[in-house]
Amino acid sequence: MISCSFGNCEYTQDLVDAITDARVHGRNGKGTPVVCAAGNDYDTAPNDLVCPANINGVISVGAVNKNGYVCEYSQRGAGLFLTAIGGVDDIVTTDRMWSLGYDPTNYCYQFDGTSAACSQVTGVIALMLSLNPDLTEAQIRNILQNSCRKLPSYSYNSSGWSNQVGYGLIDAKAAIWALLSISGPDIPQASSSYSLLHLPSGCNVNWSWKSGNTTVPITQNSPSVNQCTINNSSKEYIVDTLVAVVSKNGSTIATFEKAIDTGAGFYGTYEQEGADYVSTYVPECPPTSFHSGDRFTLYKGPTITLWSPKFVGATFSFAGNESPSNWTHNGNTISFKFRYLPPAPLRDQDEEAALRAWILGMQVTGRYTNSYETFRFTIRPMLPMFVNPPILLISSSGNSYTFTPSGLNDEDSMSANNRSWDLLVTNTLTGRVMYSGSIRGASHTIDTSSWEEGVYAVQARVGETVLTQKFSVSK
Repeated sequence: MISCSFGNCEYTQDLVDAITDARVHGRNGKGTPVVCAAGNDYDTAPNDLVCPANINGVISVGAVNKNGYVCEYSQRGAGLFLTAIGGVDDIVTTDRMWSLGYDPTNYCYQFDGTSAACSQVTGVIALMLSLNPDLTEAQIRNILQNSCRKLPSYSYNSSGWSNQVGYGLIDAKAAIWALLSISGPDIPQASSSYSLLHLPSGCNVNWSWKSGNTTVPITQNSPSVNQCTINNSSKEYIVDTLVAVVSKNGSTIATFEKAIDTGAGFYGTYEQEGADYVSTYVPECPPTSFHSGDRFTLYKGPTITLWSPKFVGATFSFAGNESPSNWTHNGNTISFKFRYLPPAPLRDQDEEAALRAWILGMQVTGRYTNSYETFRFTIRPMLPMFVNPPILLISSSGNSYTFTPSGLNDEDSMSANNRSWDLLVTNTLTGRVMYSGSIRGASHTIDTSSWEEGVYAVQARVGETVLTQKFSVSK
């Protein structure tokens, strides 16, 4: 940083450009803070800062005495950023040795004025940069502004600024502690580490949950000193605050907090078994994500399974004309089913299914909150059994392969030529996606001449039906 404990120099464009260049481009682009004494000529220029303190963007410093009152000589007004101690006989500093100095005791008792105040602010900035050298000039200004101590004898505008003392009296401790924060993920995984950034040496940290109700364990000083590890391998629902209490020599000196939430709202996955009955068919629903407020379609008959970390310790209630049966709730998993209902005739499938479907609203009350989240199922009757259940047909011609969803019910397929569906092909060995796209029409052909030999997996999603198949490419 640059400290200017001088004033009353000539205001020139060259000086303005030099200071601006330092503030913007200094420190490899991070910006160099420029700290300037406001001036000691209140009698002759009460509301004008001296140059260079009156240059836009500098950190201009006024002086107050040890009782918090502006020194009578300290200049004030627009552009004043903050104040520091600078009263007569308020500061003791080191001096040149013996007769070379101002005082034979090797200490000076006459260092005062805005020049003394300016040096203190520069020293605080040096401490900040020693903890975090990557701070930008703008970040330093922002921290100083927000950490200043408001002096009660002066009034401040809505931005916290005063014509007499700027943003207030510099507070070295508050500025340093403003650099500290808890580092770590907002949503802990199976094992996540947290630490205090820029913790001064010699300090100890004790970690805890603020509520005292969370059962997820915290391992102190792990994986290293002044860090902790949250072990959430059971994927429990956490809505709490992680607290770091900092102490030194047995005394608490600061407390920091970080909100921990395993996710906003209830979320997880749902799936349903596929089934072939005497005259009915239920398509398999693979694990699919859901969020509270979502609405998704399931069928009567086979077991439905839902998983969410927020189901641990939760209670459930239902709204609908039928409650689920075979209900089980084990930690973060619930499973249930609905009574079998024979299907409507195929010719009336769309109309009958719409008439006989209803919405099941499930309300889930969380473990740590009295509010509830909801998600809704559209429950449909079982589908008629087709002579050929839905399959994905794959045919080849030379270096081309054609994919055709077949055996779909009318609701999923509509007119085959107007069918909209998604196609995904991946290499089973490397996992590389070879093709992904939205298709319109009965089938789609892909040129595989540039593909390597091997086995490929293909997935076709038509409406809510997912068809999978594998095929081999050989040269």
